[in-house]
Amino acid sequence: MRNTPSTHTSASSGSELPRGLVTAILLLLALALVRIAIGFIPVPTSAIAASSVAVSVFFVAVPIFALFAASSATWRWQTALALVVGGALVQVGGALAARQLGDPLAQGVLISLSQTGLVFWCFGIGALLALILKDQNLLLPIAIFLALFDMWLVFAPEGFVQQSMKAAPQVLGNIAYQVPSPQTQPTGGLARPLLYVGPADYLFLSMFFVALHRFRMRTQATFRWMVPVLAIYLLIVLTLGDVQLGPIRLGALPALVPIGIVVLLVNRKEFRLTRDEKISTLLILVLGSAVVTWRILQPPPAPEPQPEPANAAPAPEGQAPPPSQRRDDPGRFL
Repeated sequence: MRNTPSTHTSASSGSELPRGLVTAILLLLALALVRIAIGFIPVPTSAIAASSVAVSVFFVAVPIFALFAASSATWRWQTALALVVGGALVQVGGALAARQLGDPLAQGVLISLSQTGLVFWCFGIGALLALILKDQNLLLPIAIFLALFDMWLVFAPEGFVQQSMKAAPQVLGNIAYQVPSPQTQPTGGLARPLLYVGPADYLFLSMFFVALHRFRMRTQATFRWMVPVLAIYLLIVLTLGDVQLGPIRLGALPALVPIGIVVLLVNRKEFRLTRDEKISTLLILVLGSAVVTWRILQPPPAPEPQPEPANAAPAPEGQAPPPSQRRDDPGRFL
């Protein structure tokens, strides 16, 4: 027998916010304060590596706790849509306002609020997607497709991440969730980014959490596995980011792969598939994996030669080229 959508709720009557959403708001506001504080707290050079790992794990894990807490409420499309609109306005408005200011503290406050808004609109869209699902079995092909699609986005030469890193590294920083970096010198409240997390990761993680609650699946077990698995994944990005394995650079990894694997493995006994559904799902997995693997292994096209400016003089030996000829390092990307 298949489970039917749950009517679980932590919401109170009237206009009172659901308890899970209140918990998420408090967690993310506390995270915003920590982000600002990092800009004031100098870290000894000898402790930068360890503190970077600790801060990164903390800033990736806390939003996961917040998303899971919010997913425990009963969501309706009106509430989820309001969260999308409100979160997007906060993110865009905060980021634009921060660019107009020169004060590091004001910039730090606005960027922190902007990042909070990003998490909220990601959750809102994830909740809307979860409300569309009519059957828990749909999570199986969705998880497989998202994992394969994320691999293509990150690893394929024409994928979004690869193209952004080559053409416009700043694009990732403008749209992604930023994990702050500890500094040896205080920055006055504006923490510099160390690691970027794609919005799709939090968006689809929210979708899975809400759907697991709706269909009364193994929500707690999924959450208990999800946090350590993503923490290990994050450590690989941080510590082995400069390692290149063929076409794969460990400094940019698709997070929807471990997210999908955890959801499917922990809830494997919850899926009730017919024989035809099992065969079609297996075909999707095999064919999709083959196509994505083949595309990733294809060599990238050779860059077109750029004509040298007619009046450009060669830079003296040992001197760095001017800023217009350098590319910014996009940093780590999860």
